[in-house]
Amino acid sequence: MYNADELILGSRLMPVDFRLILSCGEHNYKVELSFQLPTNYPSAARPNVLIRSLNLNETEANRNLKSFIDDLPLGEAVIHEVIAWVQDNVKEYEVPEEVQVDVYKIDESEDTLYRMWIFSHHLYSITKRRDILTLTKRFDLRGMAVPGKPAIIVVEGWKKACGSFWEQVRSWNWQKIFVKHEEAIDTLSSLGKFRELILESANGKSGDLSQLRDVLEEHGLGVYFRKMFDLC
Repeated sequence: MYNADELILGSRLMPVDFRLILSCGEHNYKVELSFQLPTNYPSAARPNVLIRSLNLNETEANRNLKSFIDDLPLGEAVIHEVIAWVQDNVKEYEVPEEVQVDVYKIDESEDTLYRMWIFSHHLYSITKRRDILTLTKRFDLRGMAVPGKPAIIVVEGWKKACGSFWEQVRSWNWQKIFVKHEEAIDTLSSLGKFRELILESANGKSGDLSQLRDVLEEHGLGVYFRKMFDLC
């Protein structure tokens, strides 16, 4: 057998991402919990957790869940407490069935086309990247995400849809994220269906931003590269 001094566990180099599916409510609707455990969890960091369900007011639920997690003690594994909180409180955030059907529909006659440029310190998390793709499908948005450091997200669509997308994304745990530029537009660009643009790296770390510049210029958006990086 080994004594305590011999059992030294190495720290994780990457955060751990995983998902849980809960059956909640009287009708056993699905609630998805996306977990990200930082490399220094639980000793010096708390988990990042997102709630996903069309049956819930996600924005309100995630806001209050984050407040609950922020009050949990460091140094203790708290996944069980998080799951218990969701199960105990989920009913408070249920959306009436008649609202669920139309919650993501946009009245196009009362809306305008919009483009939003979002700048983040970095974007590596597989969970966040997957959730961004899911949200753009839900809100019928075009554009692209450029993961890495820094990270760029550009979305195009109806203004209300862009705003709803931003409200969801900004509620996640980020080191730094903000809208760098936004504007009403007359027509959508040729970016097309939302996708990820993976920049090739020359040094094994940061992607080559000249590739992003070339792609934007190809779609008639070259001026925004200069705006994003304060080159004009």
